[in-house]
Amino acid sequence: MVSCRLPLFALYLVVFLADAAIFTSPVQRNIEPILELLGRHAAEESRTFHEARSNTQRRDIVQAALQSGDDATASADNQTGIWDSSILNPYIVPAQLGNPPQPFRLLLDLAWDTLFVPAADCEGDCEDFDQKSHFYLDDSSTYVKLDPRAELVYGTDRFFGELATDTFRIAGLEISDQYFVNVHRANPLGFLSFYFGYDGVLGLAPRFDHPLTSTTLTLAPSPWSMMVNQSVLDHNLFALELPSGVMDIRDPDRRGEITFGNISEKYASSDFVHMPLSNYSDQVWAVEAQSLTWENETHPIHEDFVNLTLAGFDTTSWFIGLPGDWSKNIYASVKHKCSSILCTVNCDQRGEMPNITFGIGGKKITLTPFDYVDEMMGMDDEMVCLFDVYPTDGRYPLNAIVLGKPFMETFYR
Repeated sequence: MVSCRLPLFALYLVVFLADAAIFTSPVQRNIEPILELLGRHAAEESRTFHEARSNTQRRDIVQAALQSGDDATASADNQTGIWDSSILNPYIVPAQLGNPPQPFRLLLDLAWDTLFVPAADCEGDCEDFDQKSHFYLDDSSTYVKLDPRAELVYGTDRFFGELATDTFRIAGLEISDQYFVNVHRANPLGFLSFYFGYDGVLGLAPRFDHPLTSTTLTLAPSPWSMMVNQSVLDHNLFALELPSGVMDIRDPDRRGEITFGNISEKYASSDFVHMPLSNYSDQVWAVEAQSLTWENETHPIHEDFVNLTLAGFDTTSWFIGLPGDWSKNIYASVKHKCSSILCTVNCDQRGEMPNITFGIGGKKITLTPFDYVDEMMGMDDEMVCLFDVYPTDGRYPLNAIVLGKPFMETFYR
C-alpha cells in the first residue's frame, strides 16, 4: 500500500566548506514525500571490486570503541568516526541498539531513510556471522515489536523482517523508541549480492514516511527525524568530514568524522557557502542545479538547465551521475579504459584533463581532475585512477545529478 500527500515545503540549508559539510533542517513531523527521488540504485549499478570486503580487524576496531565502558572512546562532543568499508559501500559508522547496547557497523547513507539490522536468526545473505553483528531481541529490555511483516529493498537485496522500536545510540546521543526493521531474511535480487562490509544501514535522509508492510501504511520516522523530534541535538544539523586521500583496495583504513548537533571546533571560524535545498522533495538532501560545464579547451561543453534539475548528495555512490548525454560526451573527450565493472584513466593524464563546474544552489562549485578522479591502491600494489560518470536519465522522474563519492570527498574531507 502506497500513499502520497502534498509535501510540506520547508527551506533546508546545505552549508559547504572546502573540507566539510553541514546539513540542517527544521522539525519534521509526519509528512509523506511526493516521491523518493534518489532511492537506492538497481542491482546493475551495484558492481565493483568483489575482493574489497571489510576485514575482521577493522570490524573489531569499530566495535571495540562501542563496547568500551568509556563512552568517550566512541564519541566526544556528539562526534564519532567514519570508516572506509569498500568502494561499493564506502562509509560505515559505529552505533548501538537495545538495552544493554549491542554494537553495529552501519552504512552511512544520506539518500536512504530506514534503519535496519540483521536479527540473530537472520537467514540468507546475512548468515555470515564472522563478518556481521546480529541483533538479539531477547537480550534487550526495551525492544517492542510493532508489525511482524516488514519488507524493503536495498542495493542488491530484498530484506524481510519485523518493524520494531528500541533505544538507539550514536555519537554519544540516545534516541528512545527508534523505529527499525529487525531483518530475518536477506535475499539477493539477482545472482550477485553486495551485502557485505556492514551490518545494517543508517539512513539520514531528511524525512521518512514510507510503507514498510504489505497491509498497512506504517509511519516509521528515520533516525534523523527522531533526533530532531526528540530534541536531543543542540542544533538541528549534522556535519560530515568524510575519509579522503588514497584508498587501499585490499585494506581500506581511512577515517573521517560525523558530528551531530554542532560543527567541529576546527571549522568554527571558517567561511561557509550556503545553498538552499530544493523544496521539490523533502525526502532527499538535494539542491536545484542551474548549469554544468566541462571546461575542455578544445571541445568545451556547457548546458544551462531549462527543466528542473536536482543535484542530490549521496554517500553510497562511487560515481558522479549526470543527465542526458553528458557522460557519453565526457568519455568521448577523454582517453580512458572501461571494463564491465568500471572505467579508469592513466593517473599521469589527470594534469591534462579539464575541470568540471557544477552550477548548483545558485553557486559555482568546481572539481579539478584530481578531485573527480579517485586515486586508489590496487590489488597488485599499482595505483589505479577511477573515472566513473554514469547517465541518470530514466532512473529518476526528472533531470538528476548524483553527487557521489568523488564530489563528497572533495568537500567533506
